[in-house]
Amino acid sequence: MKYNITPEQFLREIAAVFITRAKWLSLKICPFCDGGNTGEKYSFSVHIVDGNYFCHRGKCGARGSFWKLIELYGRNPRDYRVDDDFKPKKKKK
Repeated sequence: MKYNITPEQFLREIAAVFITRAKWLSLKICPFCDGGNTGEKYSFSVHIVDGNYFCHRGKCGARGSFWKLIELYGRNPRDYRVDDDFKPKKKKK
């Protein structure tokens, strides 16, 4: 899957607060758990190349693809993709 936007560009577009750590972009607040009861910061990481993400907090553990991250922020991933032949896999029941 190719996108016309990098994960870093997307995070800037949605005005997310993050820091760069090696090949990871660490968001200040996890969009799934909000840092838990302790308000932990910078525990949600997005890979700088492929956009896969995960939360380091054991009680959260959210993870997914760049496609899902784009959806999480209310955007249509199809607006960012380059290849028109892509069709997401259907979930198995």
